[in-house]
Amino acid sequence: MPRFREEALAKNMELVERVRQLAAAKGCTPGQLALAWVLARGGDVVPIPGTKKVDRLEENLAAVGVKLSEDDVRALEAAVPEGAVAGGLAGAPRRVAAAALAAVVAFRRDLTFSEVSGSLGDLGTFLPLLVGLVKNNGLSLSTTLIFSGMYNVITGFAFGVPMPVQPMKTIAAVALSQAPLTIPQIMAAGIFVSACVMAMGALRAFWLASRLIPMPVIRGMQLGLGLELARKGWQQAWFADGKAAPARQWWGPEGLFLALCALAFILLTVYPREGGDEQAAPQLLPQQAARCGGTTGNGAGAAEEAAPGSGPADGAEAGKEPAATADDGASNGASSASGGSDGGVRRPLLRLKHSLERLGSRAEAGLTGEEKPDGGGATAGGGGGGCGAAAARHGVRLPAALVLVVLGMILTLAYYPEVVSALSFGPSSIVALVPSAEDWCIGLLRAGLPQLALTSFNSVISVTQLARELFPEKRTSPDGVAFSVGAMNLVGCWFGAMPCCHGAGGLAAQARFGARSGAAPIFLGLIKLALGLLFGSSLFALLRRFPAPLLGAMLVYAGIELAACARRQRGERGVAVLLLTATVTLAMSNVAVGVAAGLIAAYLLLAWDSLVQLAAPCCRRAFAACRRRRGAHGAGASSPAAQPPALPANAA
Repeated sequence: MPRFREEALAKNMELVERVRQLAAAKGCTPGQLALAWVLARGGDVVPIPGTKKVDRLEENLAAVGVKLSEDDVRALEAAVPEGAVAGGLAGAPRRVAAAALAAVVAFRRDLTFSEVSGSLGDLGTFLPLLVGLVKNNGLSLSTTLIFSGMYNVITGFAFGVPMPVQPMKTIAAVALSQAPLTIPQIMAAGIFVSACVMAMGALRAFWLASRLIPMPVIRGMQLGLGLELARKGWQQAWFADGKAAPARQWWGPEGLFLALCALAFILLTVYPREGGDEQAAPQLLPQQAARCGGTTGNGAGAAEEAAPGSGPADGAEAGKEPAATADDGASNGASSASGGSDGGVRRPLLRLKHSLERLGSRAEAGLTGEEKPDGGGATAGGGGGGCGAAAARHGVRLPAALVLVVLGMILTLAYYPEVVSALSFGPSSIVALVPSAEDWCIGLLRAGLPQLALTSFNSVISVTQLARELFPEKRTSPDGVAFSVGAMNLVGCWFGAMPCCHGAGGLAAQARFGARSGAAPIFLGLIKLALGLLFGSSLFALLRRFPAPLLGAMLVYAGIELAACARRQRGERGVAVLLLTATVTLAMSNVAVGVAAGLIAAYLLLAWDSLVQLAAPCCRRAFAACRRRRGAHGAGASSPAAQPPALPANAA
């Protein structure tokens, strides 16, 4: 029932009496009438006051069947004191507070070590570009951390998925080139891109584009961008300058050994074995069991592999392998009889061969996720389980990104202790920026226009499609993502914050490293806000010393995870268009050109199919007419009327 102010007690009593009278006339209780009134006012149905969730369930449900006429509603509203009901605009602050409280409760519920690790999975892209822009272009680190932290928190609450906040890569690349951009020019480019993206989102252009662009083209773009990210990550991990030779030294916080260990650690922790028993050794696959003489890892022979009810083919197949084993034994015996030297060498070689084949079969089983059949002595062919049983992902998922970030901080403080003394408390000052006309022109032409295509395809369409695949229970629309990208930079860029967007690579990386909800970006945003407010731009001394090999290793697997989205593509034509899009994207280093090539190929195939479909009936009719003409001509040639008249017998 609506809540009322205490000073309107007399009027409230009048309302209560009116509710009782109307309830008696309707044949219901006052509580049911109150719920029916809430329904008539367009509110939600809540339990009758004084009841619990399931108490008096029938009475609560019966309120839905109480029908109030317009006269009844007017009579009730006439008895309500002016401004007494807590609803409408007066109730908006309460609803906002309730929604905020519910979001905080959900954040505390969802925040786990896995979410914390996933939130750090995209640092391989964020930190290098941020440090480069701060060092070479004079970007405000404090302002960027504060605003990007707010972006993270808002997007985490808004989308409910690990939606990343990444630098606009094309703008950053142009700004860090041989002819660098100034901060006002960088901000002008970011504002231009964001305004265009927000306008297209308001016009629902991305909604239309997401339906016109076939899925193979989107996945081809993801494959190309993923491989490009993985390549850059490997360069960052392997080369001293992060781009080209010479390679890094082996030891130290910037050494190759650390990079290789990080790559191996991520591989072993974020890609657990699929299916089977962790404690047992993987079994041989059928084709590998045949190569190994019909034996499995536990020593069961091929003769035992044939089930009692197996058909002739199984029995014949099972009978081949003992013969091969006998041949091996005969040759071994012959070698021994001839002097023993060959037999002494051949037997260890055969054992080595079988051991290597078993090792290969175990590696293959680990990659394919073939499940170990029930029963320790069962082989791939018996027992009905087989290697084709469904695999289930299991195993302990360590927070790999969290471990690497903590390790990087420890190494930084151990090798560069002077960074601690460089820290100072307090945020840096935030200054508003107004680009000049020249800044607008240079920023738009050099960085804004190239970035617009990447943001449109990767930061809106691709990330929306990937979010729907990874989290189908969440509703993520391209227009909502476009509004988010636009709103972020149309606020932050005027104060010198780095232009940011969302990206499919960051979403794939955070999901692979353990993020499953909006708690991951919210946590990362709170960390950014805390660092920006506590240390400001003095934090640059610490961030610039963070081990680059660790960031490169994380970026490698971020790219691999994005590229792996292509594995869902089916069909020869779809795979061909996907690979064409990825190839052109990589070769031209331009997403727009790659997407254009994929679209041309996809719609060319569609046009060809339509042409064939339209021309097929005409061709069939033409062929049928030709066959009828040939048939008529043949029948006419063989008829008596068509034959020449016979000459008389006495004709000379």
